Amino acid sequence: MPAKQPVIWKKPDISPDDLDYDSLKVIRRLRRFGYRPYYAGGCVRDILLDHSPNDYDIVSDARPEEVRNVFRNCRVIGRRFRLAHIFFSGKIIEVSTFRASPDQHADEKQDDLYLRCQNTYGTPREDAHNRDFTINGLFFDPIADEIVDYVGGLDDLRARLLRTIGDPFQRFQEDPVRMMRAIKYAGRLDLEIEPQTARALSDCRGDLDKCSRARLLDETLKLLRGRCSPVIFEQLFEYGLLEVLCPTLSTFLDSSPEGECFWRLLDALAGLDPKLRQRLPGSVLMAALLYPYLKEGWAKAGLLDGKLSQAVLIRHSGKLLVGIAEKLALPRKLSLSVRQVCVMQAFLERAAPSPARLARRESFSDALRFLELRSLAEDVNPEVLGPYHRWLDVALHSKAEGSSRSTKNTRERPGRRKRRHLEHHPRERLERAGPSPAGERGLPVERAPSVDDWFDDIL
Repeated sequence: MPAKQPVIWKKPDISPDDLDYDSLKVIRRLRRFGYRPYYAGGCVRDILLDHSPNDYDIVSDARPEEVRNVFRNCRVIGRRFRLAHIFFSGKIIEVSTFRASPDQHADEKQDDLYLRCQNTYGTPREDAHNRDFTINGLFFDPIADEIVDYVGGLDDLRARLLRTIGDPFQRFQEDPVRMMRAIKYAGRLDLEIEPQTARALSDCRGDLDKCSRARLLDETLKLLRGRCSPVIFEQLFEYGLLEVLCPTLSTFLDSSPEGECFWRLLDALAGLDPKLRQRLPGSVLMAALLYPYLKEGWAKAGLLDGKLSQAVLIRHSGKLLVGIAEKLALPRKLSLSVRQVCVMQAFLERAAPSPARLARRESFSDALRFLELRSLAEDVNPEVLGPYHRWLDVALHSKAEGSSRSTKNTRERPGRRKRRHLEHHPRERLERAGPSPAGERGLPVERAPSVDDWFDDIL
């Protein structure tokens, strides 16, 4: 049974300068109105590990509607999870309410059982025990300057252990995506996975098939944008999760010598500047995963010998990616972009056709970004990049020029939003001119509708 009284760590040596100023204002204002707010989750964990938090989440006993009454710059969002978003210049501070586990209030009757389960409010202790891992179950009160620990997260942080809250088998069955997050935290924070949690990872890996494919794709892209993607994918492969996520890729890495190219690409991706890595499109990220596999398939089919055909390569790539696209639920547009980026590599390496013609092709800029990534991974000679940089500048300049030209044309369209002055209105001009001869005789006046008629109908 969990301890009723939490472990309180007084004076944890966290300076207010280490905290986000706007989030601190939110906590002070909630406290002033009689609520009990805490920093919670990943931001407390990252501060204690001397990492810079990505965001500062706040949890309190205030309901979302009560938070909205305290802050004018607040909006309540969500139906499944009711949250309060407080808007500041360039950022959003998220405030949630302490939640209880649904089975603790199973006797409560509401019309929508699913929504009730997601919006059952509780106490700080219940909220902590409802989270996924002990290192994410810590609360920090900056007013009292103390850390509140209901789940043993402080001890696990000191021992650098990753442990689920409660039975790991049950926790992973409740939400199988937690298995991917467990490996992400272990790789990114350099933590060791606790033995029972590690056994559950291997035994419950098949439950990933029960997850929404869109969620799995989203988590995969997040892993690729992280700075520790090589370590994380190595552990996904080691624990067998990659075999469930993408069996074709797992078999390829296990048996093909081209698998070394895959790991070099991930190393090069992780070595990029973080801001640049975050801005990379999904087509380039997925190309880093799939290009070695596609290249081997082209070579086996003899498609890289002699004259290249873009249509043939894209069609063959589609056949190779059928299983992967279904397993990861790749949207059709993303799947086509990935194939185009990968196929363009063969043409870019040979500079055939000319760089000027290649620069006009769709996905050229993304393909060139991936070529640069391959040069960092020593998969291609960096000198190959030489002829293309100026053509990328030309392509981007032409794209920007075309966009500004289309904006200018849109702005110059007459009579879209401007209301004419009354004396210039077509109806006023007709009244001053008097009736036409045909109108005097009662005959219909037939003429083609004009812009003035259209404008008159709107008014």
